[in-house]
Amino acid sequence: MGFDYKILLRQADAGDKDLKEFVCKIEKQKKFTNGWPEFSIALENDGIYVCKHMDFPLWAGLEELQIFLSLKGIDYSVEEL
Repeated sequence: MGFDYKILLRQADAGDKDLKEFVCKIEKQKKFTNGWPEFSIALENDGIYVCKHMDFPLWAGLEELQIFLSLKGIDYSVEEL
């Protein structure tokens, strides 16, 4: 149970090797509160799936990802699931 989001990307961007490595790095570095991870994150064919397990805004704890997407010039949109 949580707050689910999809960060929609173009298919070419979703296959970017640097993005795959970055998402894996973020998943490994996530923080835990009371035994629960703040979020789960996974790269999918059409974008990045994010489940926020705590009631925080989407980008809270994922600021590095937002900066990464901006620096790489990757256009995205966010959909709440």
